[in-house]
Amino acid sequence: MRTFLALELPENIKDILADLIEEAQNYCKQEIKWISRPNLHITLQFIGKTYPEDIKEIAAYTAQEFQKIGELEMHSPRLQIIPNRNPRLIWVSLQCENKQIFKISKRIKRKLEQLGYELDKKPFKLHITLGRVKKRLPKKIIDFLLTKDIKFSKFMVPELVLYRSYLKPTGAVYEKLVQIPKE
Repeated sequence: MRTFLALELPENIKDILADLIEEAQNYCKQEIKWISRPNLHITLQFIGKTYPEDIKEIAAYTAQEFQKIGELEMHSPRLQIIPNRNPRLIWVSLQCENKQIFKISKRIKRKLEQLGYELDKKPFKLHITLGRVKKRLPKKIIDFLLTKDIKFSKFMVPELVLYRSYLKPTGAVYEKLVQIPKE
Protein backbone atom coordinates (compact mmCIF):
# COMPACT_ATOMS: atom_id res chain seq x y z
CA MET A 1 0.00 0.00 0.00
CA ARG A 2 1.05 3.62 -0.60
CA THR A 3 1.01 5.96 2.43
CA PHE A 4 1.96 9.38 3.72
CA LEU A 5 1.74 11.43 6.92
CA ALA A 6 -0.13 14.72 6.78
CA LEU A 7 -1.06 17.62 9.00
CA GLU A 8 -4.81 18.02 8.62
CA LEU A 9 -6.40 21.36 7.79
CA PRO A 10 -9.43 22.83 9.54
CA GLU A 11 -12.61 22.68 7.44
CA ASN A 12 -12.83 26.49 7.08
CA ILE A 13 -9.31 26.59 5.60
CA LYS A 14 -10.23 23.82 3.14
CA ASP A 15 -13.30 25.87 2.17
CA ILE A 16 -11.20 28.98 1.50
CA LEU A 17 -8.67 27.03 -0.57
CA ALA A 18 -11.39 25.14 -2.46
CA ASP A 19 -12.97 28.50 -3.40
CA LEU A 20 -9.58 29.74 -4.63
CA ILE A 21 -9.08 26.55 -6.67
CA GLU A 22 -12.56 26.85 -8.16
CA GLU A 23 -11.86 30.43 -9.25
CA ALA A 24 -8.49 29.42 -10.72
CA GLN A 25 -10.04 26.41 -12.52
CA ASN A 26 -12.36 28.74 -14.38
CA TYR A 27 -9.31 30.62 -15.60
CA CYS A 28 -6.84 27.78 -16.24
CA LYS A 29 -8.35 24.31 -16.17
CA GLN A 30 -6.41 22.59 -18.96
CA GLU A 31 -2.90 23.41 -17.81
CA ILE A 32 -3.22 22.32 -14.18
CA LYS A 33 -4.47 19.19 -12.36
CA TRP A 34 -6.14 20.79 -9.34
CA ILE A 35 -6.35 19.10 -5.94
CA SER A 36 -9.86 18.26 -4.74
CA ARG A 37 -11.10 19.81 -1.48
CA PRO A 38 -10.99 16.53 0.56
CA ASN A 39 -7.35 16.00 -0.46
CA LEU A 40 -6.02 19.36 0.78
CA HIS A 41 -3.43 18.89 3.55
CA ILE A 42 0.17 19.63 4.59
CA THR A 43 2.36 16.61 3.79
CA LEU A 44 4.65 15.89 6.72
CA GLN A 45 6.26 12.83 5.13
CA PHE A 46 5.53 10.87 1.97
CA ILE A 47 6.35 7.24 2.73
CA GLY A 48 5.37 5.52 -0.50
CA LYS A 49 5.09 1.74 -0.63
CA THR A 50 4.37 0.72 2.95
CA TYR A 51 4.22 -2.75 4.44
CA PRO A 52 0.96 -3.35 6.33
CA GLU A 53 2.86 -4.92 9.23
CA ASP A 54 4.67 -1.58 9.79
CA ILE A 55 1.53 0.57 10.09
CA LYS A 56 1.10 0.02 13.85
CA GLU A 57 4.72 0.91 14.62
CA ILE A 58 4.71 3.95 12.30
CA ALA A 59 1.46 5.19 13.85
CA ALA A 60 2.66 4.67 17.45
CA TYR A 61 6.00 6.41 16.87
CA THR A 62 4.38 9.27 14.96
CA ALA A 63 1.74 9.77 17.68
CA GLN A 64 4.44 9.85 20.37
CA GLU A 65 6.46 12.45 18.45
CA PHE A 66 3.43 14.55 17.48
CA GLN A 67 2.25 14.80 21.09
CA LYS A 68 5.68 16.11 22.19
CA ILE A 69 5.17 19.41 20.43
CA GLY A 70 2.81 22.15 21.44
CA GLU A 71 0.20 23.80 19.31
CA LEU A 72 0.95 24.30 15.64
CA GLU A 73 -0.31 27.65 14.46
CA MET A 74 0.20 28.18 10.75
CA HIS A 75 0.31 31.69 9.35
CA SER A 76 1.56 33.95 6.54
CA PRO A 77 0.05 32.03 3.61
CA ARG A 78 1.57 32.87 0.24
CA LEU A 79 0.67 31.44 -3.15
CA GLN A 80 3.75 30.20 -5.01
CA ILE A 81 4.52 28.58 -8.34
CA ILE A 82 7.39 26.09 -7.98
CA PRO A 83 9.96 26.26 -9.50
CA ASN A 84 9.91 29.73 -11.05
CA ARG A 85 11.15 28.48 -14.42
CA ASN A 86 9.09 25.70 -15.98
CA PRO A 87 6.69 25.39 -13.00
CA ARG A 88 5.46 21.98 -11.82
CA LEU A 89 3.53 22.84 -8.65
CA ILE A 90 1.19 25.50 -7.33
CA TRP A 91 1.13 25.67 -3.57
CA VAL A 92 0.48 27.84 -0.55
CA SER A 93 3.61 28.22 1.57
CA LEU A 94 3.12 28.66 5.32
CA GLN A 95 5.08 29.73 8.37
CA CYS A 96 4.99 28.25 11.89
CA GLU A 97 6.62 29.76 14.98
CA ASN A 98 6.84 26.31 16.61
CA LYS A 99 10.05 25.02 15.01
CA GLN A 100 9.60 21.65 16.74
CA ILE A 101 7.61 20.53 13.70
CA PHE A 102 10.85 20.52 11.67
CA LYS A 103 12.69 18.48 14.32
CA ILE A 104 9.81 16.01 14.57
CA SER A 105 9.83 15.67 10.79
CA LYS A 106 13.51 14.72 10.86
CA ARG A 107 13.01 12.19 13.68
CA ILE A 108 10.09 10.55 11.89
CA LYS A 109 12.16 10.36 8.71
CA ARG A 110 15.03 8.69 10.63
CA LYS A 111 12.62 6.17 12.16
CA LEU A 112 11.17 5.31 8.75
CA GLU A 113 14.67 4.89 7.32
CA GLN A 114 15.51 2.55 10.23
CA LEU A 115 12.47 0.50 9.19
CA GLY A 116 14.01 0.23 5.70
CA TYR A 117 12.07 2.90 3.80
CA GLU A 118 13.90 4.93 1.17
CA LEU A 119 12.64 8.49 1.47
CA ASP A 120 13.02 11.72 -0.44
CA LYS A 121 16.08 13.62 0.76
CA LYS A 122 14.47 17.04 0.36
CA PRO A 123 13.89 18.95 3.60
CA PHE A 124 10.35 19.34 4.93
CA LYS A 125 8.61 22.53 3.77
CA LEU A 126 5.34 23.79 5.16
CA HIS A 127 3.01 24.01 2.19
CA ILE A 128 -0.38 22.99 0.86
CA THR A 129 -0.31 21.75 -2.73
CA LEU A 130 -3.18 23.20 -4.77
CA GLY A 131 -2.30 21.86 -8.20
CA ARG A 132 0.20 20.06 -10.41
CA VAL A 133 1.16 21.70 -13.68
CA LYS A 134 0.51 19.43 -16.69
CA LYS A 135 1.97 21.63 -19.41
CA ARG A 136 3.87 24.88 -19.73
CA LEU A 137 1.94 27.76 -18.22
CA PRO A 138 1.34 30.88 -20.28
CA LYS A 139 2.53 34.11 -18.64
CA LYS A 140 -1.06 35.38 -18.29
CA ILE A 141 -1.93 32.36 -16.12
CA ILE A 142 1.17 32.80 -13.97
CA ASP A 143 0.32 36.50 -13.54
CA PHE A 144 -3.28 35.63 -12.66
CA LEU A 145 -2.24 33.07 -10.03
CA LEU A 146 0.39 35.27 -8.44
CA THR A 147 -2.12 38.10 -7.93
CA LYS A 148 -4.52 35.88 -5.96
CA ASP A 149 -4.89 36.84 -2.32
CA ILE A 150 -5.12 34.06 0.27
CA LYS A 151 -8.05 34.89 2.51
CA PHE A 152 -6.86 33.54 5.86
CA SER A 153 -4.20 34.70 8.26
CA LYS A 154 -3.79 31.95 10.88
CA PHE A 155 -5.05 28.49 11.77
CA MET A 156 -4.27 25.71 14.23
CA VAL A 157 -3.42 22.19 13.03
CA PRO A 158 -6.11 19.93 14.54
CA GLU A 159 -4.53 16.52 13.90
CA LEU A 160 -1.94 14.41 12.12
CA VAL A 161 -3.19 11.64 9.82
CA LEU A 162 -1.57 8.56 8.34
CA TYR A 163 -3.21 8.29 4.92
CA ARG A 164 -3.39 5.51 2.42
CA SER A 165 -3.35 6.80 -1.15
CA TYR A 166 -4.97 5.10 -4.12
CA LEU A 167 -3.99 6.37 -7.56
CA LYS A 168 -6.90 6.40 -10.01
CA PRO A 169 -7.24 7.90 -13.51
CA THR A 170 -9.48 10.62 -12.03
CA GLY A 171 -6.88 11.48 -9.37
CA ALA A 172 -5.69 10.30 -5.97
CA VAL A 173 -8.13 9.04 -3.37
CA TYR A 174 -7.07 9.21 0.28
CA GLU A 175 -8.20 6.94 3.10
CA LYS A 176 -7.50 7.84 6.72
CA LEU A 177 -5.75 4.88 8.37
CA VAL A 178 -4.82 6.53 11.67
CA GLN A 179 -5.88 9.89 13.09
CA ILE A 180 -3.77 11.51 15.83
CA PRO A 181 -5.58 14.52 17.32
CA LYS A 182 -3.59 17.37 18.84
CA GLU A 183 -4.10 17.09 22.59
